[in-house]
Amino acid sequence: MIINYFAAAILVTPLISMAFPAIDYWRSCKNETKVGPQGEKADYNYFFYLLVIGVFGMWGTWIFGIILLFATHDTSFIKHGSVGSAPVGLFQVIGLIIFSAGAVTYNLTIVAAGKYLRPAPAGTLDKHILIDKGPFALIRHPLYIAYLLINVGLSLTFLYVIPLFSAVLIVLGIYPTARAEEAVLVKQLGDKYIRYQQHVGMFFPRSISKSK
Repeated sequence: MIINYFAAAILVTPLISMAFPAIDYWRSCKNETKVGPQGEKADYNYFFYLLVIGVFGMWGTWIFGIILLFATHDTSFIKHGSVGSAPVGLFQVIGLIIFSAGAVTYNLTIVAAGKYLRPAPAGTLDKHILIDKGPFALIRHPLYIAYLLINVGLSLTFLYVIPLFSAVLIVLGIYPTARAEEAVLVKQLGDKYIRYQQHVGMFFPRSISKSK
């Protein structure tokens, strides 16, 4: 059980640390004056729903997996066997690393953006500003990349396929949603955001990204 508890601790720690900034974030969403999506909502509405379903799938798998680790009487979290020539346990360790990278990225994104990180249908704040620090200095949409890393990490860690389905939904939803969000930001922030787009990649650092 020690290994199970250790793995559960790795998985539950970021879940707790993510809850506090998230609560403050959603509270700020309700209390601030907002500018609507300005006609862009219809262009990404269905894709945004795919993204949301993928994210809910991520949270569900995450919480269920933690409960399973605490509840199971199996003393070995790290599984035996192999996939091809690689041991299954290696995939689980890699999964925990990928998951941790996603969780850290998520937290850094929330902290860096604060109240200016808006859910797409909520629009932007009346006095919105450009956030280009922290993860936003590397990519324009780090939160979406965090979702993908967490899903892939969970899939490898628990050896479940379900998180990969959530990851596919997120992949289908993020680009149209991100483009619509950026159209709103360009209208509101003008040349400042255009210059930001030119220097920072959408989902990958500009040095390896061709996104515009």
